[in-house]
Amino acid sequence: MGMPRQEHWILDHLDQLPPCVICNVGALMELIAGSLPTPPRWVGRIGLEWLYRLLTNPRRVWRRYLLEPWALLPWLIQDLWNYRGPGGRKRRAFREGGKPKSQAPKPAKPEIPNHKHQISNKLQIPSHKRRT
Repeated sequence: MGMPRQEHWILDHLDQLPPCVICNVGALMELIAGSLPTPPRWVGRIGLEWLYRLLTNPRRVWRRYLLEPWALLPWLIQDLWNYRGPGGRKRRAFREGGKPKSQAPKPAKPEIPNHKHQISNKLQIPSHKRRT
């Protein structure tokens, strides 16, 4: 059936199907049957398995590999624009006027009280029990 036809069929007929597990496995059956050529391992290792499939079966996969990625481009651009680096801050942050936001001063770190001094005062050994 192919994508996305199989997904649409499953959703359209889900209420008419008996209780069962539905696995849309794509081209797995053709691969197991040997009717679909598998790419050499070195092609998969260098990440060009999609190109092998496009060259060996263009009528079946051209739309998936050549058109569908372009539909995702706006989301990719938005993700890149909003990317927060390792520090967690946005690279670019602009106001409506197009001017960069001024960096607000970082809040001062709260001072951690030094309890060491207080504890040592409580644990003082009386002078008559000290070893000399």
